[in-house]
Amino acid sequence: MNAVDQLIVESFKKNPILGVLLGVLMDGGRVVSTGPVASELLSLVPDILFFEQRDPGAISWFEDFSVKDLIFVENQSVDFLWQLARSTGAQVVLLSNAPSDESLVDYRCEEKDLRSALLNLKPTFERLKEFKGQIHFDGSRLNKGLFLDRDGVLIEDLGYVKDPQDVHLLKGVVAGLKKARELDYRLFVVTNQSGIGRGFFNFSTYEKVNQRMLQLLADQGVFIDKVVPAPYFEGSQYASGLVRKSLRKPRPGMIHSVVADFRIDLSQSIMVGDKARDLMAAAVGGISKCYLYKTKTSDEEQKSWRYWPLISRTGMDLALPEIRQLEEVFGDQ
Repeated sequence: MNAVDQLIVESFKKNPILGVLLGVLMDGGRVVSTGPVASELLSLVPDILFFEQRDPGAISWFEDFSVKDLIFVENQSVDFLWQLARSTGAQVVLLSNAPSDESLVDYRCEEKDLRSALLNLKPTFERLKEFKGQIHFDGSRLNKGLFLDRDGVLIEDLGYVKDPQDVHLLKGVVAGLKKARELDYRLFVVTNQSGIGRGFFNFSTYEKVNQRMLQLLADQGVFIDKVVPAPYFEGSQYASGLVRKSLRKPRPGMIHSVVADFRIDLSQSIMVGDKARDLMAAAVGGISKCYLYKTKTSDEEQKSWRYWPLISRTGMDLALPEIRQLEEVFGDQ
């Protein structure tokens, strides 16, 4: 039993509500109250626990909650609990001393139990902080991620590629990705695709090009975990080109979009791109190491990086390491 397991198990034995609150904090989940008693008590620890109070009459408000989140309900009817169970996978705590159906509620507690849990929450969480982001409760550790731009890093950059037959892997890509897999990196492609927003091609055409790249890699035994496109283009005449702007690099939305599903530790991850905006997105997102792929415009991209106003916050070198082939990222490892 590791230290995290031991502390969480002890907390559950002491007070199940303390244990579940610690779990939510460690998992980065949300806490919501639907009643005045829980809301008043939860406000006692504002420095470590942010909670929302929501109207229990609006079930649709809970549909975006997941199993990582926690909802406190107070003396609600069976009908309400039934609807809640049908709407969300979140954990539910019923603040009541009345019996409850275990198919509708995860925990039941009295006011004194919640008060006790909150009094012990801060000191216990302080002991857990050193493990936050390192260990999950099923015993697995977070994964390292290798984040890759597509055009100019994995395939030849021919502008707005529309024909699958124009997809050609760059030299060293297969060897580099195989080495990454040997070192236990998960593989992600994060690609700005403003051609969609500009109307140069649609999602169907993009997918055909993308599938061609994935097939070429698969034919050589390399499998990408996920490809995330950003179709945004300012002034687009298409809805798909105007929404989700935060996906587009230099914003880090594409990077963050895979963190939860694949349990990625960004501080142990790597970004490879051929543009300064690739590396800016990585730095803002929390990736610790970046490589600039050597191209005809690398000098200009290095200049854009060095004059980036936020570079002092990144802790990275002004001169990014440059590579000519993807396999150079891992050197002699």
